[in-house]
Amino acid sequence: MGVTWGVLCDTRLSGIVITTSGKHKRVDTERETEEAAQVAAALGEGTAEGLEERELTDRELTQRTYTGSFGGCTGYCGMFDKSYCVGVAYNAGFNGNCMSYDVVDGTFPAPGGIAAIRES
Repeated sequence: MGVTWGVLCDTRLSGIVITTSGKHKRVDTERETEEAAQVAAALGEGTAEGLEERELTDRELTQRTYTGSFGGCTGYCGMFDKSYCVGVAYNAGFNGNCMSYDVVDGTFPAPGGIAAIRES
């Protein structure tokens, strides 16, 4: 049996949003630098000198451009147990912005928005 939803048009949810930014995090640690140096040496590329200068270039945050869908939004939430994801809010006006909720404590008007509360 699939997931069923209660759908509210021109509405957005309020509550605790599950954050998934979709961005690559830049994490610079000495351990990663040491691991990269070991890999470079093992591949016969010599030492990892100059790695620190290249490190930021190789790890820049990149912007992802995509357009989501209401079906994709509910599908993402539906992958998880109901205790983890209880609802979604989708707005096509913001390149398919989808927010998944761990807790829903209310609704408010949002022209063009679609809210869905998980029923099963």
